[in-house]
Amino acid sequence: MKIETAVREYLIEIEVRKYTPRTIKGYRTNLNLFLRFCKEKSMIEKVEDISLGVVKQLTQFLTGQGKKENYVNTILKTIKSFIQYCYEEDYGGFNTKKNFQVVQRGKACYYNLPAFPADLSLADLQTFLWTGRFSTSCHRLCRWIFFC
Repeated sequence: MKIETAVREYLIEIEVRKYTPRTIKGYRTNLNLFLRFCKEKSMIEKVEDISLGVVKQLTQFLTGQGKKENYVNTILKTIKSFIQYCYEEDYGGFNTKKNFQVVQRGKACYYNLPAFPADLSLADLQTFLWTGRFSTSCHRLCRWIFFC
């Protein structure tokens, strides 16, 4: 079966499953990207020819273009669901429940914040909250919050 036909059937299937219109639009976009990659880069036109190697090539291609891990993982989630659907309907593909991995996310980057104003008292903060007047330590707090 051609990949285009399987994609059309899959999109109808997720509509029947009552996926939201926004989810369907995202899946359509991601599957069109996968379809274009299969045709242009991997020279694949049939669902039977889709393998884990093709998915890994796509992952390598997207990360090589500098795409973020979250974006690549969103695309991989869609492709995984599509390939599993094809496998269960006997169109081809492979069982994604066994050996399908996502891209490792990078570690979070924490900025070095200046020290919190130690001399800020609870009374200063309460005065500001009730009256709207700043004390010197409240000014330092605002500078710390807004200009870090």
